[in-house]
Amino acid sequence: MLRHNLTSLADVRSLAVVATSDLSARLVRRLRRYWKVEAANVALLPAAALWIASTRNEALGPAFVIAAVPMGLLLGVGAAYWRRKAVQLEGKPISARTIMLLARAEPMLLMAVLAGLAAALAVWLVPGLAVSRWDRWATTLTAGLAAAEYVNYFRVQLQHFDRMADLRRLLRGRGFRRAHLRREIDALPPGWRTADR
Repeated sequence: MLRHNLTSLADVRSLAVVATSDLSARLVRRLRRYWKVEAANVALLPAAALWIASTRNEALGPAFVIAAVPMGLLLGVGAAYWRRKAVQLEGKPISARTIMLLARAEPMLLMAVLAGLAAALAVWLVPGLAVSRWDRWATTLTAGLAAAEYVNYFRVQLQHFDRMADLRRLLRGRGFRRAHLRREIDALPPGWRTADR
């Protein structure tokens, strides 16, 4: 009887290791997909806006560019961050340099997002600033996405549609979690801003 229990305990432990490695492998696959989608969207979303403008025989103006730049940069942040997490989960050594770089870039990214939001507001309020009706909408959508990406990476996790556990947590009224990247920035050692420049 005792021997049977020990064998069962060993079986349980080996099943736990297999389950953990299977979960890790699935998470790595999901993160690989995330970073590739984020990286592709750096080019695909502006291209889609340009394609829609061309099919409508309309133009996009400078306000769209002001809104599209931070959107592209923040999609790039997402691609870099999720690629780093996938590499980390694969057990490969990584440094904190990426997190430090993203943390240093955060104030500039916030300023770019605010400029994009100002451009989106201006195309609706300043007569003649928008070069077309689609320019208004594309600028507004692009600035909104940039703001959402900034919040999602540097403040709180907004994305709750891809994991049922996150969605359930939100629906149960437990609120938003701090963003994954924000947690890593906050965990950097004191004095990191002056180190390794």
